[in-house]
Amino acid sequence: MTRRTYADGRVVDTTYTADGQVAEERETLGATVRSTTRTYDAAGRLASIAYPDAIRLDFQYDAAGNRTAVTTTTASGDATVTYAYDELNRMAAVARGAEVHQYAYDAAGQLTRLTRPNSTSTDYGYDVRVRAASLADRGPGGAALWQVQYGTDASGRRTSAQESGPGWFRTLSYQYDPLGRLVQETLTDGAPSGQRVSTWSYDAVGNRLVEDVRRGTSVARVDSTYDDNDRLLGETGTGPAVTYSYDAAGQLLARTDGAGTSTFSYDAAHRLVAATTPTTSVAYSYDPDGLRQSQTVDGVTTRFVTDPTFEHAQVIAEVAADGSETHYTYGLTRLARHRGGASAYLHSDALGSLRAATSSAGTLAERWNYHAFGTVDSHVDDAGQAVPLTGADAHSFLFAGEQYSPSLNLYYLRARHYAPAIGRFTQADTYRGRDREPLTLHRYGYAHGDPITGRDPSGMTTLNETSAVELTISNVVSVARTTKNLIAAVKAARIASRGISQIVSGTNRDMLGQAMRYVQALEGTAAERADLFSQLAQQISSLSGGSWSAVRIFGADGSHIFADTFGESLVVSRAGELFRGSLATPGHFTIGPGGVLQPVCSALRVVGGVL
Repeated sequence: MTRRTYADGRVVDTTYTADGQVAEERETLGATVRSTTRTYDAAGRLASIAYPDAIRLDFQYDAAGNRTAVTTTTASGDATVTYAYDELNRMAAVARGAEVHQYAYDAAGQLTRLTRPNSTSTDYGYDVRVRAASLADRGPGGAALWQVQYGTDASGRRTSAQESGPGWFRTLSYQYDPLGRLVQETLTDGAPSGQRVSTWSYDAVGNRLVEDVRRGTSVARVDSTYDDNDRLLGETGTGPAVTYSYDAAGQLLARTDGAGTSTFSYDAAHRLVAATTPTTSVAYSYDPDGLRQSQTVDGVTTRFVTDPTFEHAQVIAEVAADGSETHYTYGLTRLARHRGGASAYLHSDALGSLRAATSSAGTLAERWNYHAFGTVDSHVDDAGQAVPLTGADAHSFLFAGEQYSPSLNLYYLRARHYAPAIGRFTQADTYRGRDREPLTLHRYGYAHGDPITGRDPSGMTTLNETSAVELTISNVVSVARTTKNLIAAVKAARIASRGISQIVSGTNRDMLGQAMRYVQALEGTAAERADLFSQLAQQISSLSGGSWSAVRIFGADGSHIFADTFGESLVVSRAGELFRGSLATPGHFTIGPGGVLQPVCSALRVVGGVL
């Protein structure tokens, strides 16, 4: 595909390198032309991205294909993060200047400790099924900062969390219905008013009918109504009534409550581009890949610099309207925020939610607690005093590690926005689900109704965090090398049939993060798997052209990835090995009988009917 034309008049022209990789994307809207260019190294790995506003990303790799450095260039200069790996290609250290984070693993390859530059550390514990069982954050002298013990049922659902820190404790218990949807959260924290008990009930298709939150004599109840397309129409209860309206595509257009009306607008690619509330106006812009590029709140713009090479693209820098910059260091997770000459070190729970930030001296600066579906319960400083979620120094990446907009009370999950107050997305999923997996049929649901053990970083696919060994991309790449013949000779070219218009190579570094999404959500019968592999094999056999290490498949409109896959026609007969679990989704696999690695999946999420 060389040109995309949108209903709003926007035109995106794409040019390619000789071996078929994207070289330039030129976006034209009226008299405005914006060009983003990419270069690649001799191995076909992404070497640089240059954006139209002179911001640039450069990448370096070692001989094994591990990414060893990322340099962000902005008006203020260069900021480089470097990576080191052990003999098994597991990430061992992450450095930004003199600030070094270090990882340690046990004999089974499980992450056991993270040590930060400020001498704080996190120890990770696992149960007998290698699921997250504990986290313990300690200060420079070994004193406890924050710790949690998790309980998990046989299905992998988190049933309890016992949290504590200096001067405080929280015990949470969770109950689920037979479909695995959260129906009760009980919080015990020593408050004089007693326990807080939150309950939820659902209709036959998964819409939340009632939310009831009780603590002592306090009762907060919300009753919700829906139309035949599962769109939330109204809320009544102990608070002001709320009404909602939508466009024909199922996108939220307006929300009206006692404070007034909030409105939402979308572009031709179904991305939220503007919103107004009774007190605030917000606008968003996106790059040609569909990733959020800027946010303007009441006329003040922040530019987001996004690294697209992660499994899910991540913001690695922010440039404010006044020119000040914020940079983030990433390792296996988001590790630190650097702003105004000061570093804040980030401490997350097993779901990825930000729970604490420590200073360069290793002292606790802030901590966060959350209600089940992501609403912030409390945000306090080291003295236990409440801190607002807004302000010049506020943290943006909160529940499940995702980017939060306090102006709209929404989380940006790339393809869509999530509203924690109602526990659902504001737009319908483009994937219509499978009859044999009823939970996938709900197009607004978040994490299949289980926000305690599931998350949806893409806005399209639920990932279960506690039913998997939480390893790293580098762990999985090291496993992949045992079957490198499956990958080494991938043939790729454009495919005109079945709605697939373009295939773009990935890199060794995110080989599985990108390619294995095709198998990420495999579960069910052997027949289903065989059918899927048959379709995959047909596509593999039709490939021709340059030899790449991985492929990424885009949809006919080129606006987003429909699915990713890899393979080689010479190994089509090895379908059983591929789908029985010799490889798995990065960071999400379990140890099966005989020590075989098995994928942990929830639903086949090939969006747009490509397959």
